Amino acid sequence: MANSNIKYTDKDFDSLKSKLQTYIRQNFPDTYQDFNESSSGMMLVELFSFMGDTLNYYIDHQFQELLLENAIETKNIINLAKTFAYNIKPPATSTGLVTVSIVVPSAYTSGINGPDPDLLIKLLAGTKFTGGGQTVELLDDIDFTNATDRIVSANNIENGIASAYRITKKNAGRCITGNLSEKQVPIGAFKQFRTITLADPNISEIIDIRDSEGNKYYEVDFLAQDTIYSSETNINSDSSIVPSILKLIRVPRRFIKVFNPDTGTTTLTFGGASARSLNTDIIPDITELALPLAGKTNFTTISIDPENFLNTKGFGVGPANTTLTVKYKLGGGFSTNFQAGSVNEVAVASIEFANPAASLADKNSVIGSVSVTNEKPFLGGDDGLTMDQVKKSISANFATQQRVVTDADFLVRILSMPPKFGSVFRARATRNRVNKNATTISIISRELNGDLALATNSLKQNIKTYLTQFRMLTDGVDIIDSEIINIAINFEIVANQNVNKNILLISAIQSVLTHFEISKWQLGQPIIISDIYAVLLNVPGIRSVSNVQVYNRSDIFNDRQYSLTSYSILAAEQGGIIHIPDNAIAEVKYENSDVFGTVL
Repeated sequence: MANSNIKYTDKDFDSLKSKLQTYIRQNFPDTYQDFNESSSGMMLVELFSFMGDTLNYYIDHQFQELLLENAIETKNIINLAKTFAYNIKPPATSTGLVTVSIVVPSAYTSGINGPDPDLLIKLLAGTKFTGGGQTVELLDDIDFTNATDRIVSANNIENGIASAYRITKKNAGRCITGNLSEKQVPIGAFKQFRTITLADPNISEIIDIRDSEGNKYYEVDFLAQDTIYSSETNINSDSSIVPSILKLIRVPRRFIKVFNPDTGTTTLTFGGASARSLNTDIIPDITELALPLAGKTNFTTISIDPENFLNTKGFGVGPANTTLTVKYKLGGGFSTNFQAGSVNEVAVASIEFANPAASLADKNSVIGSVSVTNEKPFLGGDDGLTMDQVKKSISANFATQQRVVTDADFLVRILSMPPKFGSVFRARATRNRVNKNATTISIISRELNGDLALATNSLKQNIKTYLTQFRMLTDGVDIIDSEIINIAINFEIVANQNVNKNILLISAIQSVLTHFEISKWQLGQPIIISDIYAVLLNVPGIRSVSNVQVYNRSDIFNDRQYSLTSYSILAAEQGGIIHIPDNAIAEVKYENSDVFGTVL
């Protein structure tokens, strides 16, 4: 057979068919000459072309799916996230502050009538409140024995003497939404790296895992990590400035948690060693990490990973022949956000009295008087990242290598913050112009209805606390609110003949609203007037657009409450582009009122 001189650049059906015909003519001129489209030989040529086209498509597709930038299938993006050690976070739950009041019988102390100190309480973390269709859990103790930020008012005054006092702690308790659930999982014979999939969707946090023998399993970042940091109460004299001590504890029984955004399920993977091979070292043997001189008098530079000092040779102890009790918190998404005043009932109270030996009747009276409300909305609930956001977060997370150095590093850390602390809708990090070692982070959150809102103080504190463990010692972090610039759009359009103008106006308004969906907008993103023109011209039935105007809405306008940010659209517009400050975001707040137009 003659040299075919095959080319491998042709991949589509038509090119392959043409090359096959040329190949046959050149190499088999006397064997086959019937190139009629209806011939059996051409049928085989087209079948081979179809097969080649199909195979080339799937080969190209599979190769593209191996690259983070080109991947589009959810399952492949999830696998790439695992490859790059990025843990996709589940939908976040909202956080907020509650105000709690109690009524305490009066007593004379040192001749002064006031609240009975024996009946003052400490409302413990874990107390649950309800309201607005949500259950919220108290994250910190509320100590009424501490006079700081305590509002005391006389109650039940008779003959000028109060028989009881109402004590209020305003915005004193940080709370998080979510419902607790529990699952019993029977475990058979030992299996390395056993996995358990929890079918409940939107599991925001694993609270506790224990086996039948009472052994606790701890969540770690990776199974090779066999020590974690634990916070303990500081009982030393400096407890006022250092309330907690950070200690390293050994966790031989451990697991990792992986959230699958495609199915909404959470998978737990346990260690690969049985209890018989339990390594009793509390921390790794540092002598094993000595430089490998091996009798030599010189050596090259040795690469040292600080995380090696937290690892041992095992991958944790897995459960066997037992029953695991898994407690976890359900809930997350925008639906966990709710308005001020929604929390109004104590569901489960955990209380300690200053004097446990006080009268039972008096203690029951105080317990029954506990009231709660939230003076500010609970915010921070988020539906989770889209796949495009996951891809961008993977790239940025890989670049940080567990460090917070650049502005992008701070943003990635905020997005990867554990959902039990809440989340932000948009964030922007910039270097402080005054202190070059400080970073200013502008953040914005969302309300239950999807409107933009300023982040609550508890959410800001959570972010700052979370970043502390990743930033450099000399770096400072300032967390500030981003500005919300509410806008309204007015347009004039010319309709084609025989078009219902009312229906056309509704379609035009809906198209503009779709363009300004807040999920598509970022901090500092400018408004391009020509884009609005293009959106309107793409609506069927519109012949032309004669005018588009953008207005700022602030404070109270037509009995509607807007952001307090007043912004001059005229001064900000240059060449058809309305420039938005870096720490601000534009929003169409009222869909039924803020986009309107005229059909000519």
